[in-house]
Amino acid sequence: MHMELQIDGDGLVVPLPPGSAREEVADERSMDRMAHRRLYGWIDALAKRGLGMEIDLKPGRTILHLRGRLDRQSALVLKDGFREIVAQTSKSIDVDLVGVDRVDGLGLAALVWSWRLALDSGLELRLTRMRPDVRAIVTKMNLHHLLQIVEDRGPLHIPE
Repeated sequence: MHMELQIDGDGLVVPLPPGSAREEVADERSMDRMAHRRLYGWIDALAKRGLGMEIDLKPGRTILHLRGRLDRQSALVLKDGFREIVAQTSKSIDVDLVGVDRVDGLGLAALVWSWRLALDSGLELRLTRMRPDVRAIVTKMNLHHLLQIVEDRGPLHIPE
């Protein structure tokens, strides 16, 4: 068992009390490491189901760059890991869909579920840079009235 020690006011070496600032920082660091491990495991699970992802963590904003198929194979895994993304984000989440080349009803349902989770957590979720065929499906399902869609005309970056 590992125990932190400190020197008290009388010069005696005593155990560091539980809940001290040093212990809280250590707990926070280990939680960050655990969260990162879960995220990497989630990304691997998505890749095995045909949906690649890169995550950019910026102050207050998380950007998810998706590529591949957002369909019944990947939708449930996307939902599972999205909770961790919400926990790691303070203001907003952008889902960059420029790399998504196929989407089905369950993929759209996963996006709506993710939007609802973000909203319930006080976060903004925006869909960015949809390809025309994906945008057509979102529009046909009338989801453009529900989800916030940002028409970013920035450089076309498809993560590898």
